Amino acid sequence: MVSAAPQALVVAPRRQRFLPLVRFFDECLKARPGAQLGKVAAWAVTLGYLVALPFGARAVTGDASDKVVISALSWLTWLVGSLLAVSAASSAADDGATRALAFTRGFSHRAIDRAQLFAVGRRAVRVMGIPSTLLAVAALSLARSWHVALSRLLLVVGVVGYVAVVAALMVLLVRIARGLGPRRPRSALVALVVVPHLLRELFPRLPSVPALVGFVAGELAGIGAHLR
Repeated sequence: MVSAAPQALVVAPRRQRFLPLVRFFDECLKARPGAQLGKVAAWAVTLGYLVALPFGARAVTGDASDKVVISALSWLTWLVGSLLAVSAASSAADDGATRALAFTRGFSHRAIDRAQLFAVGRRAVRVMGIPSTLLAVAALSLARSWHVALSRLLLVVGVVGYVAVVAALMVLLVRIARGLGPRRPRSALVALVVVPHLLRELFPRLPSVPALVGFVAGELAGIGAHLR
């Protein structure tokens, strides 16, 4: 019978080795032109909406800074997220050198596949999550009453949850795209997003990525609305 302590000693080094592998693939993804352009776009969107936030907070119809944040989230999702997803949906030929390097370090193909997907989620959270959370916190700082501040605090929590959902969805799409089109995963990724959304015109109940993201954004827009 094997005791729990030796098992822990075996598992811990594997986890410690896996995290650097995720960071390695994250750095590889970060260096790609699409991901770099996405990062620049993310901060351009963030700076633009930071300028707009004070005007939204003092709108004639009331504090509308939450609408400014959600509008920024839309740009971060579709502009920045799209650039990042397309960069992440690389073929085995594109990743050949980095995967071979990881394989020579003793990692299995399964571990490498998992690390690449974790890296996509990590990059999505960093590129979209940090700017959007910054905007939500800025909106909170502009609140002029306690009930608006509570609404904005709920918005901050909602933004974090929204980013987590979008990051997880991006990882899933990249995984499916690589499985459906191992030679042309970027084309498969575009088809996964565009085709179901077009078919919704004929079959309104058919799920699609834009519809799902729109639903989550709509729920986010309603957070704390009754407190305003």
